[in-house]
Amino acid sequence: MTTSMKLSSLLNKPWTREQILNLLNTALSVNENKYVRQVALMWLSIYPGDLHVRLLYARSLLAETTPSLKKQALQILEEICMFDPEFVEAHKYLAQAQRSLKSEAAAITSNCVLALGGTSLRVAHGINPPPDWAIQLRESRRLLLDGENNGQSKAPPKLEQAQTLIHQVLVANPDTPLAAVTHLRVIQALGTLPDETIHGLAQAYYQRWSKCLPIMLFYARASMECGDASEAVSILHHSVTMDVNGQVPSRLWGKDHPYRSLWPEKLDIAPGCANSPQNIPIPAPVAAAYGWNRLPSSTPQISEVASQSSTKHGDLTPSHPLSSSAPHQDAVTSPQTAILHDVTKGFNNAHREGRFPIYVVFSTRLGLEQHYEPHNFLLIEEAMQRLVIAVRGRKIGHQNWGALLYLADDPDIAAALGIKPARHNDPWSLKLALQDLDNALGKRGERIGALIIIGGPEVVPFHNLPNPVEDIDRDVPSDNPYGTRDENYFVLEWPVGRLPGGSERDPAHLINLINNISSQHHDASRHQPWYQTYWNMLLNWFRPKQKRLSASLGYSAAVWRRASLAVYRSIGDPRSLLISPPVQACELDYASEKPALNQSATSESVLSSASCLIIPPAQFGYFNLHGLADTSEWYGQRDPVDSSEGPDFPIALRPQDIRNSGHAPRVVFSEACYGTYIHGKKAEEAISIKFLTSGTLAVVGSTCTCYGSIASPLIAADLLGRVYWGLVSEGNLAGEALRRAKLYLAREMHRRQGFLDGEDQKTLISFVLYGDPLAQPFQASRRHKLVKTAPELPGHLLTISDQQPALSQSSAPSPEVTAQVKQVVKQYLPGMLDAQIKVNQSSILCHAGGSSISTSSCCTKNTIDAQGRKVIILSKRVEQATRVHSQVARLTMDKSGKLVKLVVSR
Repeated sequence: MTTSMKLSSLLNKPWTREQILNLLNTALSVNENKYVRQVALMWLSIYPGDLHVRLLYARSLLAETTPSLKKQALQILEEICMFDPEFVEAHKYLAQAQRSLKSEAAAITSNCVLALGGTSLRVAHGINPPPDWAIQLRESRRLLLDGENNGQSKAPPKLEQAQTLIHQVLVANPDTPLAAVTHLRVIQALGTLPDETIHGLAQAYYQRWSKCLPIMLFYARASMECGDASEAVSILHHSVTMDVNGQVPSRLWGKDHPYRSLWPEKLDIAPGCANSPQNIPIPAPVAAAYGWNRLPSSTPQISEVASQSSTKHGDLTPSHPLSSSAPHQDAVTSPQTAILHDVTKGFNNAHREGRFPIYVVFSTRLGLEQHYEPHNFLLIEEAMQRLVIAVRGRKIGHQNWGALLYLADDPDIAAALGIKPARHNDPWSLKLALQDLDNALGKRGERIGALIIIGGPEVVPFHNLPNPVEDIDRDVPSDNPYGTRDENYFVLEWPVGRLPGGSERDPAHLINLINNISSQHHDASRHQPWYQTYWNMLLNWFRPKQKRLSASLGYSAAVWRRASLAVYRSIGDPRSLLISPPVQACELDYASEKPALNQSATSESVLSSASCLIIPPAQFGYFNLHGLADTSEWYGQRDPVDSSEGPDFPIALRPQDIRNSGHAPRVVFSEACYGTYIHGKKAEEAISIKFLTSGTLAVVGSTCTCYGSIASPLIAADLLGRVYWGLVSEGNLAGEALRRAKLYLAREMHRRQGFLDGEDQKTLISFVLYGDPLAQPFQASRRHKLVKTAPELPGHLLTISDQQPALSQSSAPSPEVTAQVKQVVKQYLPGMLDAQIKVNQSSILCHAGGSSISTSSCCTKNTIDAQGRKVIILSKRVEQATRVHSQVARLTMDKSGKLVKLVVSR
């Protein structure tokens, strides 16, 4: 048979996991580390829970000389060894990585290698003899294996001796789950303890080592034996995603264990899709290692290489002596076409909230390539994959999370999920793709739990929604539709965050932001000693309010002082609220500045004698300032009753004022108009992005004009901010807090009015979150009162727009209305006495989905209540230093002429 005939016979055959492992080992042996990373990432994009492929990926990073790559390898190896503490090969490379980076943890890892039957570095060189617990653990495991393999007649004495030794190890309390796993295995082999005792012990270990797979599996089995099937099923399902090959349960219970059907019988990857390594040209050294160096001069593809080297069923079998290593002993070779399937019958029909949450890292391939150039795409993709790995398997709140990378316009990724690719520059097409993704995940018992959009509007466009308010904005840039499956984009089903890198073409800012979030998740998953966890719990329980009040920064325009105090009181001492003016941004000698770090800092303590702003380290940052679309600064605004000299709109905050990298507020909420407007702005020109690059985890703000109160009762942005801070300080995730705060705002304003008016709607859709929606500055100290979602909302959420039809004109106010408006303005808005006045009649009520409501419908009462409703719009333009500051006040009056609502623009 000719070579070409061999090629054509196998071009369309999928490659198995065993072949991939052989290929990666061969590439590592000839130092083709970049190729290993490319192939491994493609495999992990389909099977993210493959521990052995993750090990090979980490080895390719560890082989490089760049310290940052070695640190990435260290993070991956630490997680693998936590997932599977009996994976001796992973421990060997972890010890190597720790020694390379001079980590003190190398000693305990070396002791684990010794306990697992290997030879540690210290033993090999005769230095620093291992501690007693390592020797005892090694001997206990040897006796355990002998007892398991020698038959029932000899097993008990060996197992009892192993039990004695493991008890001595537990007294030493080494900082590794390996001792706990060995203890559970010894108890399993002895079989003398009742199920309830085993369940209690496994539960105690699970609380300490919640990401350790053997402990998870023992706890699941014990829960099943004790009748808690729901808990057991949940843990087993999570175990499948963490160890898709099933190497841990096979080691614990044998390959034919009772839960074997939950794991896929075979893992393979088909040719012809973007995630197939057959699409990558194979390096010449790898080809030579397989004996393919005599092929024609054209660069072979993996599919061609495999077909020519196959000796049995198309297996990849390297002929080079450097590549003689066999695949991992836990490789699955039995045929099966499924990837993952549901754990329990009928799981697909469960309510969405009962499904396993997935953190979706979302972007578009073509958008990234067009904005950052194709050669930079792989760098961004690797950073996104690291983020996926960092989040996957974490226990966040009370749930274990999965994660995946979803490039919505990639046809091969879409095909692997059984859905259609989206158009990269069409926001509605991208929204529908997310709906399809949620449906596809539902078939696997999963759901979109949170969404992080990678890239600014140049990569993933905003939805430019109709502006429900008549003001200077043509439309409202929003991410809300990306958080829901239907057309009602006021009510979000999952939290959404966006990670913008600025308008510049250099991907460095974006990659750094992604890496920062990955590091945050990795650090959060690190194990703490039990006493540290207990102490932190006590601190959170007894001192949550004092901690919040001493670590918050509040900054408000003088004209909105009263409303700002009502919001800021949730997180800070009202006496520490900074007011502009007199506070403003000034040119300071930053090298000599000494910002106040005292926990009892007041507004005076963070200012110079000239009232120049110096931002101190803070946990929370609240900004109720004035913003413009075409500037980088946020402004204060003078109270009209203040007669002191100075500009009416002093510059309060600039991007360059946010310099304390690593000490920036962890969460920022801004009520500034255009506070998160980033179209055409570089990373150093947008305050919202500058916060992110300085270490802030989440920034919440409006993409356009927003509205707030003069004083209590709070409405619009002020009400949203107060509820948001309350939820964040109770331990909610940043994105979930914003989602729930919007739900609260919708429900509360619907209760007050019977519908959502223009300001309510604009507040709901204009506020977006930049950063990580899973950011959590405080761990929950107690169970909080959840802000109820859809069940508490009206069956038909009603909206009303103040926008006038194109052919209609706003009417001039009557003398009675003019007199009433002047009275209100004189009392509440003295600075708007010379503003222009116009009157709008409210439009027809609509369902949130867009359909109009007739007066004969069931909503007649609300329709009648809305009739005769007038919105008086006061507008004023103030020019200052080549900038035009627009001010808008909106007074809503009912049909009897009573003032029912007053909002002002920020």
